[in-house]
Amino acid sequence: MKVAHGMARYLPNHIPPEKRVSYMLLVTAMLTYGIYGIWEDDLWIPAKHGDGVHFHGFPAWVFFAALLLSAASVLTIVVDHYDRRNNEDFYGKLSMALGNSAFLMFISAIACQLLVSMLVTGEAAASG
Repeated sequence: MKVAHGMARYLPNHIPPEKRVSYMLLVTAMLTYGIYGIWEDDLWIPAKHGDGVHFHGFPAWVFFAALLLSAASVLTIVVDHYDRRNNEDFYGKLSMALGNSAFLMFISAIACQLLVSMLVTGEAAASG
């Protein structure tokens, strides 16, 4: 590849194999947990104190969407390693956008679950 005078030669980023494998295991774990949780209609997040948060129904699907977005965000890092073109900036922005979207979906899942819990509790109190 010829390099114009005064321009630095482009070197694609390198991610060590151990890190790529750990990222792929993380993606696999997130997807496996999400699919299993949707199948059982119970996605659970542990808490330091208490029982944690259980997502059921629509909130579980919102949380699953957050898991999918998180997995996609991590996957872009691995894909960037194999893409030899000079577009690390694109992958960085894509990963950040997916991660931010995942965070917003996660917050939405918690809000949905709280709303559903309040509605169910309110219905139980009104009928009792």
